[in-house]
Amino acid sequence: MSEDDPRFHVQLRSRRGMRRAWTFNLNSERLQREVVAPWLAGDVIVFADRDWEPRASEMRILKGPELASQDLARGGGPAAAERSAANVTREILEDAPTSAAGEPAAEVAAKILEELRGLEGVSIESEEARGRRGPGPPVGGVGERRPRGGCGAGGA
Repeated sequence: MSEDDPRFHVQLRSRRGMRRAWTFNLNSERLQREVVAPWLAGDVIVFADRDWEPRASEMRILKGPELASQDLARGGGPAAAERSAANVTREILEDAPTSAAGEPAAEVAAKILEELRGLEGVSIESEEARGRRGPGPPVGGVGERRPRGGCGAGGA
C-alpha cells in the first residue's frame, strides 16, 4: 500500500458495549460514502448484518496498511488493525464535507434531490440519485428525457 492509497478499518460498538462489528480495507471513497456520510446524517447503517444507529453506537476509524487475508483469518482482523493502524476518527469526522450552513453534505444532497423530485419535468434516473444505497438497476431508462412544458420540440 502506498501513502496515497491508505486503507481504513472501522469498528462499530453499541454504547452498552454488548455488540461489536468491524469492516476492513475500505478506501477513502467507500469510507465516506458507506460509513461517514450516513453516520453524520444520523442514518441507520447496516454493518455486519445488523442495524447500527449513530445515536446508540460508537464508531472508531483506523487508518493504516491494507490487511492481508492471513491478518484477517480466524478473527485476527481487529488485533491486526489495532497493531498496524492509527485512530483517525476525530480527523475523518471533522474533515467530512459539510454545507455552508454546517449540515453534512449527505443531508444537503438529500434535500436538494427531494426538491428536484417535486419539479415537473425533472427525471431522477438512478437508485443512487434517489438516495437508495445498494445494488440494482437504475430507475428509468438511461438517457430518458421527459418533455418540458412550453418548450417546443428540442427546446431548452
